[in-house]
Amino acid sequence: MTSSQPAYPSRDLLRRGPPHPGDKEARKYEKWCRVSQIVGMQGPNGEFEFVVKGPFTIPMGIRRQGVSLGESNKAWQFFTHPYHVFQADGGFFNMDTRPGVLAATLVGRTPAGIILVDEVGTAFKERVPSDFCGALGSMRYRLFGCNPHEATDFYTRAFIAVDLMLLRVFRIMTLLLKTRNPRLLFQELDSLLRNRTVFTFFGEDFSVSELKAIRKGALESAADAQGPRSSVSRGRGDAPERDQPFALEQSDFARPEQLRDGNGRQLVVLLKKKHDDFENQHREMIDAINNRRTEIETQAQALHVRIEREKSRREKAKGLGRLMSGRGINLDATQNEYDALLRELEELNRKYEALPGYLEVREDSKRFQHLEEIKNNVERLATNVFDYNVGLKTIKEMEELLFKIQKTQGQERSRNLSRYSMHLRAEIAPRIMNVFGISAYVLRRPESLVGMKSGGNMGRVNRMAEKLSQYFSKVNYGKKKTLGQVFDEGWGQVRMLEARL
Repeated sequence: MTSSQPAYPSRDLLRRGPPHPGDKEARKYEKWCRVSQIVGMQGPNGEFEFVVKGPFTIPMGIRRQGVSLGESNKAWQFFTHPYHVFQADGGFFNMDTRPGVLAATLVGRTPAGIILVDEVGTAFKERVPSDFCGALGSMRYRLFGCNPHEATDFYTRAFIAVDLMLLRVFRIMTLLLKTRNPRLLFQELDSLLRNRTVFTFFGEDFSVSELKAIRKGALESAADAQGPRSSVSRGRGDAPERDQPFALEQSDFARPEQLRDGNGRQLVVLLKKKHDDFENQHREMIDAINNRRTEIETQAQALHVRIEREKSRREKAKGLGRLMSGRGINLDATQNEYDALLRELEELNRKYEALPGYLEVREDSKRFQHLEEIKNNVERLATNVFDYNVGLKTIKEMEELLFKIQKTQGQERSRNLSRYSMHLRAEIAPRIMNVFGISAYVLRRPESLVGMKSGGNMGRVNRMAEKLSQYFSKVNYGKKKTLGQVFDEGWGQVRMLEARL
């Protein structure tokens, strides 16, 4: 498919650009793609950033003269794009396609330059993702993750710094689901989102109004830190934020009267109607059973008190070594009377359960209780998803390792890098999957989570978890699999099944 000698696109081809979408004949002889490139750099204040350059619409290859398309390994001559056009270490991701402009599948890195192809029958292994997050994760693995001990100092520091910033944003967003006083969190979040890599990674998950709310909260928090003289914070103190756009609202979870069956009918109304019809149909018998049940329960309670009092009196007398006074009750006879009342109560319950229609009412009640339990579990999981996320202690330990990695050399540096990788494998990857799984489950219970605001906030956390699973997809997860493989084999299969249904 590719020859040992590099082939470069002609100036005329580059100047002319891709074929017109309606020109089907030209599309048979040319392959073009539209990609953007990610480039690592250090900002003016020393911060590490990965910025996007492009998009670039470039030719991938042309069809060789006189070769049939059936000979796929010979039909196309793919172009080499020299490194003065594209940064040598940079990663690629596809932009939107159209007829005549395809998605690149693989990228090859040769001594002469970059080769982009749309076929899989090559020796190239590096895939071209469809978004920034996947491309940055692929770039991370190639330049740092696959062998951190051999990575350059720049990419080691840059990718660890980005790792930690992304994890801090992720942690904050799950904490915001439950907090009512978020201004300190807004200050940290605003600072993190000012990094161009972090904003490109997560920025699309925030609306303009939400970004403004974060910025406003950050300014108010900074003003509060200046003391009581600040005009912005005067009189506010630590008062909770009235409008917390990222919190879950209790009212967004279904109340009992909102629970519905598969046909959209309110279960509580349906259950009440069936119960009323059942009681009206058997009114005399139910009243007789209930009246006798009340009498039995009253008598049984009195006997139970007498039995327990007599047992206590006898135990005390025995402990003191005294003779029984003879004033006590006949314990055996009283116990027999108590047991007879319990048997009669059980018989009344059986009579009640034997009434026509009772089983249907009972099953509907159980169904309603089951749905209410599910709703309560969904609300509890959504509210406490932060507890399953990456902890601040872990992030700080990883930040300390970054500092040590920067200051050490040789075997000590290698040990610190191994410790960092261990944190990713043992703590970060499982926590990301935990949050994704919980949020995915909550979002798949629309009968429980009925409010748009809370649903949107939970959906944002779910998308962030998926982006992080793409970014850390090559991190080992378990003994023989990576995080990406576990995600694809688990939730990837779930999505395929849902698409079919």
